[in-house]
Amino acid sequence: MSGDTGRKFRSAVLAVLTLSVSLSAVGCSHEKPVTEYGGEIAVICKAQGVQFWDAVRRGAEDGAEELNYTINYQATSNDTELNAQIKMVEEAIDNNVSAIVIAPNDTEGLNVTLDKAVSKGIPVITVDSDVTYEGRLAYIGSDNVSAGAVAAREVMEQLPDGGDIAIIGHVEKSQTAIERINGFKEELAGVEVQKEIPVEDMNGEMKNAKIPDSKYHIVATKYCENELETANKQAKAILQNYPDVKLIYGTNENSTTGICDAVAEMGKAGEVKVIGFNASDKEVAYIQDGTLTGTIVQNPYNMGYLGVKYADSAVHGDTSDLLPELITSVTLVTEENLNNEDIRFLINPVTN
Repeated sequence: MSGDTGRKFRSAVLAVLTLSVSLSAVGCSHEKPVTEYGGEIAVICKAQGVQFWDAVRRGAEDGAEELNYTINYQATSNDTELNAQIKMVEEAIDNNVSAIVIAPNDTEGLNVTLDKAVSKGIPVITVDSDVTYEGRLAYIGSDNVSAGAVAAREVMEQLPDGGDIAIIGHVEKSQTAIERINGFKEELAGVEVQKEIPVEDMNGEMKNAKIPDSKYHIVATKYCENELETANKQAKAILQNYPDVKLIYGTNENSTTGICDAVAEMGKAGEVKVIGFNASDKEVAYIQDGTLTGTIVQNPYNMGYLGVKYADSAVHGDTSDLLPELITSVTLVTEENLNNEDIRFLINPVTN
């Protein structure tokens, strides 16, 4: 890591970690001297060709360079592919890696395989999404319920008088999608998740009826299975079937980009607002032209970097100060703060 990039990174770490996390706990107040080769760390992510995961990889590689490890990076083609991830974990076990850092595609489906790794002395750290397996060493990532609430608060800013809203999630059974949608609904409802009162819509599907005394009416919740084109088609159908929709909320990069594509193609940019997640080059362009009202930016670089830091501590048997959950904060990015230096680094640490 270059000196300038290192200074930016340390600044970003301080900015995005919650105040309850001490620097000694995350291992950023000092660096352990490298005395010997530490081995290989398997880093397994959810999808290929997505800038978010490129940033996780860059963070892991920078951490590995500092601590004298090599990284075996793999990612499934899509974050619905559980069996492919299981195979990757099994290969890592067979290769006797020093540790596994994984962004799991399923909260429960990997448990048996991860237990096999831990039973062989291979520590497991989850990033971005967590698993129900209690044997994993730690989870490093966003509080996705709170992130969904941040998105909802921006909705309240944009639509103070309320209105019809639609949601397009990335994967129905994904922990991140579930939590980002629940946090979003909870915040809009005030205290608890808004109850869904089913009525038939024009397609014979179920939708949410307006809650008494609520300003916000969620007319449709769809899942695109992390397919950009599917999100595009779903957004177009929503705009056609629900002409009063004022805003569509997307829960990851592909769902957000698909929504923005649809809004732009149907000539509704600025008229129908979009709140999304992450900040690919295309999403940034949509913020600049006014199609994307705001996006929730996480810190994938830190997830990869700190995942390797935690792995190193586990390899050296120094886990007493590690937190079982290390929560990195999220930032709302809009046209107003897009060019802020710290925001630019969060958006694309790979080239900054």
